[in-house]
Order: sequence, then C-alpha cells, then structure tokens
Amino acid sequence: MNTINKAEQVEQVYDEAAFEHNTHSEGCYSLAVHAALELGGVEVQNDCDYECGRTFEFDDSSSIYISCGG
Repeated sequence: MNTINKAEQVEQVYDEAAFEHNTHSEGCYSLAVHAALELGGVEVQNDCDYECGRTFEFDDSSSIYISCGG
C-alpha cells in the first residue's frame, strides 16, 4: 500500500491548482494553506512579511514550506 504523508497531500493540492491554472499564484498558495490547516497542520513559521511563505508541521512527522512562488 502506497500512502503519502500529509505534507505530500498539501503539495498535491498546490500542484494540481498550479497545473489547472498554468501558474503558481496566490490562489494556489491559499488552497495549499487551507489544505494544511484542514489536515491539522501547525504553523511553525510565517514569513509573510518577507516572502509570503509558511511552514507547517503535521502529526505524522512531515512538514512543508508553502510559498507564493511555488
């Protein structure tokens, strides 16, 4: 059985939105942040004042950095 961790699930949300709209945009970023929160991610870093990025950690020991630029 091939399962993916929560960070990879968030990455899929971002990538699917980027593919659908053929761009890395604020909308893709927003969808990924929403997915991270829905999956129980805890925000451990917020760089929105500098480069629009956030780091989330999950209870499955995975983590992801989400940025507006991809």
